[in-house]
Amino acid sequence: MFLGNLYYPIFYKLKSISIIMKKRKKSSNIFGVFAKGKSYLNMIYMLLLFPLGIISFVVLVTLLAISLAFIASPILVFFGPINIGSMVITSLTLRVLISLIFLVVGIFLLLASLYVFNGISWLIKQILKLFD
Repeated sequence: MFLGNLYYPIFYKLKSISIIMKKRKKSSNIFGVFAKGKSYLNMIYMLLLFPLGIISFVVLVTLLAISLAFIASPILVFFGPINIGSMVITSLTLRVLISLIFLVVGIFLLLASLYVFNGISWLIKQILKLFD
């Protein structure tokens, strides 16, 4: 008797849901997603977003790798002479000066790359607003 009282409201709700489901039009089940124009807009949005996502990933990885390499350049001072093109720098003071210049350039490049990432996310947001 206790279990009957427990399951009766659940059974009644399920029965009312099945009645609502039977009252639906049969034509909406045939066409489904294809009858809605929003589905096609979502497909166009995804087709536009795919190349933009690839481009933003390539830019992200490239700028981060370059800026982190420039920031890590002071570590290379202690491993011997620095080769820049055909020029070899053996002086310790000049190597320290060049590595500090690379460090400053790397920090500015990292900050600039953060602005580029912010710009790409703004562009994605604008495309989303266009399709929303």
